[in-house]
Amino acid sequence: SEGMAALARARGAARVEVVPQGCDLDLFGPHIPPWRPEAAASHELLAVYAGAHGVANGLGLLVEAARELARRGERRWRLLLVGEGGEKPALVAAARGLPNIGFLDPLPKRDLARLLAGSQAGLLCLAPVPAFAEWTAPNKLMDYLAAGLPVLSNLPGEAARLLAGGAGESLPPRDPAALADALQRLAEAPARRAAMAEAARGLALRRFDRRLLARRFVETVESCLR
Repeated sequence: SEGMAALARARGAARVEVVPQGCDLDLFGPHIPPWRPEAAASHELLAVYAGAHGVANGLGLLVEAARELARRGERRWRLLLVGEGGEKPALVAAARGLPNIGFLDPLPKRDLARLLAGSQAGLLCLAPVPAFAEWTAPNKLMDYLAAGLPVLSNLPGEAARLLAGGAGESLPPRDPAALADALQRLAEAPARRAAMAEAARGLALRRFDRRLLARRFVETVESCLR
């Protein structure tokens, strides 16, 4: 990330070039046949978190957002957490009895691509650690953008600046009610969802195509050799 590069420069690195995380536009995208788990009702919109379930991920926020949606009687969304990690048993226990949240084991990338193709939002979540704002580069964000999903994120900094162009919405880091509000807004505005999805895929195409980034990497290395 640019934040990592700034730290390297501050500590004396003479030259730092940033080649960011990239999107696999062949594997993820609207051209992929969609898949939805059996537990997802046909009327439900799917909001997917795909990644590690550790302390650093702060996924209790997602469980509490699901609880808030259930308290409001909101039945349009199902939150789906895909992955593994040390916090997963506690998260599953905390979510017990909630009708609008589910958990899946880690999926092969091709299966994840099909799930994202059948979903309506991507969830980006990290614990509120200040260093995460500029020093992280979550690959799940790239997958969501490539899949053309609106992204709801609790990360400030680089991720927030990226989503400010219309591909998603940045929310307070510790506020499950704000996340529930954002999901309700998306449910009530299909046209806005579609515009955000188009913006996300467009961002992936313009800035994060892995083929473009590979070319930049090669050019950077060759310029160093010269």
